[in-house]
Amino acid sequence: MRVGVAIPTYNRPGRDEFLARAIRSAKRQHVETKIVVAHNLGESLAPVEGVTLVESHGGSASENTNAAVRALDTEHIAILEDDDYWHPDHLGAMLEALRATQAAFASTSTLEVDTNGAVMRVHDFPVPSGWVMPKVTWDLLGGFAEGLITHQDNEFLGRLNEACLPRVHVIESLGPMTFGWAKGCRPGLALIENAARGGVRLARTTSPYPLVTKTIHPHAMSYSWTHGEKTMNEPELKQLVARFGTMPW
Repeated sequence: MRVGVAIPTYNRPGRDEFLARAIRSAKRQHVETKIVVAHNLGESLAPVEGVTLVESHGGSASENTNAAVRALDTEHIAILEDDDYWHPDHLGAMLEALRATQAAFASTSTLEVDTNGAVMRVHDFPVPSGWVMPKVTWDLLGGFAEGLITHQDNEFLGRLNEACLPRVHVIESLGPMTFGWAKGCRPGLALIENAARGGVRLARTTSPYPLVTKTIHPHAMSYSWTHGEKTMNEPELKQLVARFGTMPW
C-alpha cells in the first residue's frame, strides 16, 4: 500500500535543513510513499528526486497543507510538518492501527526535542505530523480551514469529532494500556478520549518511545506553548471555544 505524504513548508531560518531531514524520514518508511512538498506562492525550491513540488495559492500552513494533499491520489494520506521527522516504522504502525480498529483517523503522541536533539518531553496532543487517515476522511471534512493561522489543527479535530468518526491514538509501548490508566499520568490522553464523539481506541507500538519527533525551536509554531506563553493566538482560541465549547483535541 502506498501512502501519500503531504509536507507543507515555508521559508524561515533553518528551513532547508529541517525540510531535507523530513523528506529523508518519509523516504525511509517501510511502506511505499508518494511525497508532495507544498511551498509558498512565488517561492521556488530546488528539485528533489522522488518528490513532487507544488506551489500553494498562499503561504499559510493551512493553505500549503491543503495544496499538498490536493496533489495526492493515494488511498491514505499522512501529514509531515517540515521541521518534524518520522522513525522508519511510523507509517507501518499507523496503517496497522487503522486496520485493526477500522478507524477513520489515526493520530499519535510525539517526542519533543530541542535543536540539539535533547529530549524535552512526550506530548500527547495529536499534532498533524502524527496524522494518518484514508483520503476520503480528509475530503469529507474539507481539509484545513484556510482562514486560521495557528490553530487549524484544533479546528480540524473539532470537525472530526462533530462528524462522530471513529479514531485511534497510537502511543509508545511503555505508555498506559487503557485510557482509564492514562487519567492519572497522561491527562492529554484523557482529553482525546473525552473529545472523540465517535469513539477512540488506544493502540501501542512495539517501540518504547514515540515514532514521531517534533523539533521545538524559536521559529516553530509550538515554541510559545512549550515556553509557557498562553496567549499565542487569542482570537482563534476564543473562536474555537465559542464554536466547539472547548479547545478540540
